[in-house]
Amino acid sequence: MASKDEQQTGSDEAKGKRGRKAGAILFPRNSLNEALQVPQVIWEKNAGNPFPLLDIASKLERSPTSSSFMELVRSSQRYGLTNESFTQDLTKTISLTSVGNSIVAPTPD
Repeated sequence: MASKDEQQTGSDEAKGKRGRKAGAILFPRNSLNEALQVPQVIWEKNAGNPFPLLDIASKLERSPTSSSFMELVRSSQRYGLTNESFTQDLTKTISLTSVGNSIVAPTPD
Protein backbone atom coordinates (compact mmCIF):
# COMPACT_ATOMS: atom_id res chain seq x y z
CA MET A 1 0.00 0.00 0.00
CA ALA A 2 1.33 3.46 -0.94
CA SER A 3 2.00 6.05 1.73
CA LYS A 4 -0.09 9.21 1.96
CA ASP A 5 2.75 11.27 0.38
CA GLU A 6 3.04 8.89 -2.58
CA GLN A 7 -0.72 8.99 -3.12
CA GLN A 8 -0.77 12.79 -3.02
CA THR A 9 2.16 13.11 -5.43
CA GLY A 10 0.46 10.76 -7.85
CA SER A 11 -2.77 12.73 -7.72
CA ASP A 12 -0.90 16.04 -8.25
CA GLU A 13 0.80 14.65 -11.36
CA ALA A 14 -2.50 13.38 -12.69
CA LYS A 15 -3.98 16.87 -12.30
CA GLY A 16 -1.00 18.50 -14.02
CA LYS A 17 0.20 20.38 -10.94
CA ARG A 18 3.95 20.10 -11.44
CA GLY A 19 6.42 22.93 -10.92
CA ARG A 20 5.81 26.26 -12.61
CA LYS A 21 2.87 27.38 -14.68
CA ALA A 22 3.09 26.89 -18.45
CA GLY A 23 4.42 29.99 -20.19
CA ALA A 24 5.91 31.44 -17.01
CA ILE A 25 9.43 31.88 -18.41
CA LEU A 26 10.40 35.47 -17.75
CA PHE A 27 13.97 35.47 -19.08
CA PRO A 28 14.93 35.90 -22.75
CA ARG A 29 15.57 32.65 -24.61
CA ASN A 30 17.77 34.32 -27.23
CA SER A 31 21.10 36.06 -26.73
CA LEU A 32 21.19 39.85 -26.70
CA ASN A 33 22.94 39.85 -30.09
CA GLU A 34 20.15 37.73 -31.58
CA ALA A 35 17.42 39.84 -29.97
CA LEU A 36 19.00 43.02 -31.37
CA GLN A 37 17.88 41.94 -34.85
CA VAL A 38 14.34 43.15 -34.09
CA PRO A 39 15.20 46.75 -33.08
CA GLN A 40 17.79 46.95 -35.89
CA VAL A 41 15.14 46.09 -38.47
CA ILE A 42 12.75 48.64 -36.96
CA TRP A 43 15.43 51.32 -37.12
CA GLU A 44 16.90 50.49 -40.54
CA LYS A 45 13.68 49.72 -42.42
CA ASN A 46 11.21 52.09 -40.75
CA ALA A 47 13.36 54.89 -39.28
CA GLY A 48 12.59 53.75 -35.72
CA ASN A 49 8.82 54.13 -36.12
CA PRO A 50 6.48 51.34 -34.98
CA PHE A 51 6.63 48.44 -37.44
CA PRO A 52 4.08 45.63 -38.01
CA LEU A 53 5.09 42.11 -37.00
CA LEU A 54 4.52 40.84 -40.55
CA ASP A 55 7.00 43.35 -41.93
CA ILE A 56 9.60 42.54 -39.28
CA ALA A 57 9.32 38.83 -40.08
CA SER A 58 9.61 39.56 -43.79
CA LYS A 59 12.73 41.69 -43.35
CA LEU A 60 14.32 39.00 -41.17
CA GLU A 61 13.34 36.36 -43.76
CA ARG A 62 11.40 34.34 -41.20
CA SER A 63 7.92 32.95 -41.04
CA PRO A 64 5.78 35.24 -38.86
CA THR A 65 4.15 32.22 -37.21
CA SER A 66 7.33 30.24 -36.53
CA SER A 67 8.25 29.57 -32.93
CA SER A 68 11.77 30.91 -33.50
CA PHE A 69 10.38 34.27 -34.67
CA MET A 70 7.93 34.42 -31.77
CA GLU A 71 10.75 33.80 -29.28
CA LEU A 72 12.98 36.38 -30.97
CA VAL A 73 10.29 39.06 -30.58
CA ARG A 74 9.64 38.00 -26.97
CA SER A 75 13.37 38.08 -26.19
CA SER A 76 13.64 41.59 -27.63
CA GLN A 77 10.82 42.71 -25.35
CA ARG A 78 12.28 40.91 -22.31
CA TYR A 79 15.64 42.65 -22.84
CA GLY A 80 13.74 45.95 -22.85
CA LEU A 81 14.56 46.74 -26.48
CA THR A 82 10.97 46.84 -27.77
CA ASN A 83 7.62 47.68 -26.19
CA GLU A 84 5.41 44.87 -27.37
CA SER A 85 5.74 41.12 -27.19
CA PHE A 86 4.53 38.59 -29.72
CA THR A 87 0.79 38.08 -30.05
CA GLN A 88 -1.29 36.18 -32.55
CA ASP A 89 -2.37 39.50 -34.10
CA LEU A 90 0.26 39.77 -36.83
CA THR A 91 -0.89 43.26 -37.81
CA LYS A 92 0.17 44.57 -34.40
CA THR A 93 3.06 47.01 -34.43
CA ILE A 94 6.25 46.78 -32.39
CA SER A 95 8.03 49.94 -31.29
CA LEU A 96 11.45 50.70 -29.85
CA THR A 97 11.98 51.55 -26.20
CA SER A 98 14.42 54.29 -25.25
CA VAL A 99 17.00 51.56 -24.48
CA GLY A 100 16.48 49.90 -27.87
CA ASN A 101 16.65 53.25 -29.61
CA SER A 102 19.87 54.22 -27.84
CA ILE A 103 21.52 50.97 -28.92
CA VAL A 104 20.57 50.90 -32.61
CA ALA A 105 20.18 54.58 -33.50
CA PRO A 106 23.25 56.57 -34.51
CA THR A 107 24.04 59.56 -32.33
CA PRO A 108 25.42 62.87 -33.65
CA ASP A 109 29.02 63.58 -32.71
